[in-house]
Amino acid sequence: MQSAFVSQIPALQKVVYFSDGAAAHYKNCKNLTNRCLHQAVFGIDAERIFFATSHGKSPCNGIGGTIKRLVARASLQATLQNQLLTPQQMYVWANKNIAGIHFFYAGKDDIEAHRHCLVE
Repeated sequence: MQSAFVSQIPALQKVVYFSDGAAAHYKNCKNLTNRCLHQAVFGIDAERIFFATSHGKSPCNGIGGTIKRLVARASLQATLQNQLLTPQQMYVWANKNIAGIHFFYAGKDDIEAHRHCLVE
């Protein structure tokens, strides 16, 4: 996924991750390990900013909520055979129906391919 960002934005020098629910993030050692090894693994610097839950909401939160609402509505309005039940179906639907946002899908194989980077 990082290579996709770099190919679309060649001048990209740093990725900044914003997240809420900090307590859960600090309980997961893989998040901290990923941050520490980000430059070595992905070849690009990164910064993580954690907000307290329900504080510091940004446009990203609004975009994410809007996407979830649109997907939920589309799934509820779909016929039984065309409901959106998997992350991949959500990704395909969003790419086709939501303009102006670039979506990236990281499937199980993508996650497993990078799991070795997060070995405890």
